[in-house]
Amino acid sequence: MMKDRLINEILTTMSISLNKEQISQLAVTLSETFKNIDIVENETNKNDVLVLSQENYVLLKRFFVNKKLDGLSQSSINAYNFCIKKFLNFIDYRNLCKVDTNLIRLFLYNCKNTCSKTTVDNYRRYLNSFYQWLDNEGYVDKNPCKKIARIKEPERHKRYFSELEIEKLRDSCKTKKEMALIDLLISSGVRIGEIPTIKISKINWENGCFSVIGKGDKERYCYMNVRAKKHIQEYLEERMDNGIISDYLFCHSRKPYDLPLSKSSINKTIKNIGKRCGVEDIHVHGIRTYFATNLSDKGVRPETIQLLMGHGSYSTTVRYYCKPNNNNAQYVVSKFC
Repeated sequence: MMKDRLINEILTTMSISLNKEQISQLAVTLSETFKNIDIVENETNKNDVLVLSQENYVLLKRFFVNKKLDGLSQSSINAYNFCIKKFLNFIDYRNLCKVDTNLIRLFLYNCKNTCSKTTVDNYRRYLNSFYQWLDNEGYVDKNPCKKIARIKEPERHKRYFSELEIEKLRDSCKTKKEMALIDLLISSGVRIGEIPTIKISKINWENGCFSVIGKGDKERYCYMNVRAKKHIQEYLEERMDNGIISDYLFCHSRKPYDLPLSKSSINKTIKNIGKRCGVEDIHVHGIRTYFATNLSDKGVRPETIQLLMGHGSYSTTVRYYCKPNNNNAQYVVSKFC
């Protein structure tokens, strides 16, 4: 039956992003949803649609296997998956190997109506990576996305958190856990996705060094200052008194304890702290930016900032985190002019 084939196709496609338990739940949901619905098959293009759909599925499966072998994180794979599926929907699920440059340009132009230029350029990058892989593997004669130039986002003044706002965040912490989290972020500049990977057994308390697993599944070393070390140790003592035992530095407060705090929980905690003190648009990356720009303001060399931030590219550090801002300009004028 057409209905069964459609359900199976959905399940095989989603198996790229979901685990076995989630696939089983999805199968039950789809069966219940389509139980009383009849789907009539269009005989005209029946064979072509099924063949093209199978070809696309095989290509996507092989591409994502390749990305996983390259060490791409699951969140990045999900972003690639979302973009390519959006593109597939735009081209009416035709064969991905029979796409030209103009069709990709039309897709990107269509996305401009609902997405920011940064998002559209991300779609361009994802498609370029996908088609470059198809080219390298011999599935297409050339990469149709290669001719499309980067879509530039208009430069706007970047908002930097001030030292006063950072102190307000500290003062608004209600628990030892919140204080430990805020001080760790301020003193180390870790990414939100790296926080759940921090383990107590990996912390060198003598020099405040600890390891995280960052982008590309790469391990790197970060450092906490004396203030952060003090508040983290106080938090761990309180946690031990409450019978919470886990090797993860930030774990759940309820059983099972042996699970790290999720990224959404960390973000929610930071936003709640920001609301209490009136600091708008607070997020972990904003504190990470403060960490880097504060080091730059104090004369730390970009190479050192690059190492501490875990950037693979020196240009990324210089472009986004070592720029003079209005506060610096105002200080220079008042001091030397």
